[in-house]
Amino acid sequence: MAIRSGSGRQVRFFFIVLLGLVTVSCASLGHTDEKIKQLLKLSADSFNSDIRWQEYKEAKNFVPQSEEDRYWAEVDRMKRDIRLTEYQIRDIDFSEKNRFATVNIQYQYWSLESPVLRSATLTQKWRFNKHKSTWQVVDPDFNAIRKISSNSSQY
Repeated sequence: MAIRSGSGRQVRFFFIVLLGLVTVSCASLGHTDEKIKQLLKLSADSFNSDIRWQEYKEAKNFVPQSEEDRYWAEVDRMKRDIRLTEYQIRDIDFSEKNRFATVNIQYQYWSLESPVLRSATLTQKWRFNKHKSTWQVVDPDFNAIRKISSNSSQY
């Protein structure tokens, strides 16, 4: 059994925050859009990795404070029934001058009710917080997993 260290997550989160600060400092150089896009890729990967490994407190760092109650309700529901095995970011679509984005992710998971490997495509909604220079997930779309796992006739 492998032991996962929390310090690795802290270093990665620190790196993402540092990258956000670099993004802000480069704003005057005109390279902001590319840096913001790169930061989203890192943020989405970090968030979904934390969810995959059930590091929900770490993943919460990507959730706006106004959405925390909803996030915890969705996580609690998912923890009771779903175990993620893999995820893959499929596509990222930026809009409104790269301040909003949708991230399409393929999750593989199994349900405690029926241990059959399944997959679902989630469409997460992200927003760039200019004040914090970070991307925040405003809708992780965990309900897509619930809809598929409760409808066993699809499999």
